[in-house]
Amino acid sequence: MEGQSPDTEIDAIKAILLAIDPLEEEARRRVLSYVAERLSIRLPVSSRLSLGGRVQREAADAVPQVDDLEFTDIRALKEAKLPGSAVEMAVVVAYYLSEKAPLSERKATVNTEDLRAYFKQAKFPLPRSLRDVLPNAKKSGYLANVSPGEYKLNSVGYNLAVHGLPRSKPQE
Repeated sequence: MEGQSPDTEIDAIKAILLAIDPLEEEARRRVLSYVAERLSIRLPVSSRLSLGGRVQREAADAVPQVDDLEFTDIRALKEAKLPGSAVEMAVVVAYYLSEKAPLSERKATVNTEDLRAYFKQAKFPLPRSLRDVLPNAKKSGYLANVSPGEYKLNSVGYNLAVHGLPRSKPQE
């Protein structure tokens, strides 16, 4: 805290609280997540900062608050979204690659080799026929085929990844 007084930090906290207090909880999360991302501050997904600056860990069995802006790897996203099938995992991979991956990894399309790599990174079981997963995701309405072997997340797939997962009831 060199060069600044504790009062400056407290004033900043007061200004932030005053600005976000009227917002609903979800809007507060979006604002704080955007600010953290904009300032390149990496916040742990399962932590909360207290006013004293200490990190308080949530109980291990607590339901995590899912905020996609905080995901920096496919495994964390998979653990939050809890895909129940290879098709759902393919949608999560396509979403990750198009929206959340580091800029050097981002791409608009996904192929079977991407699935192989990201299923492994996420520790998601590889299906018997990996080559059928993307065509099945297209048949399910989540992806669009843009060229041979290359698929792109469509609005239905995006909505599944962002709003539909995790499902409230386990897949049967």
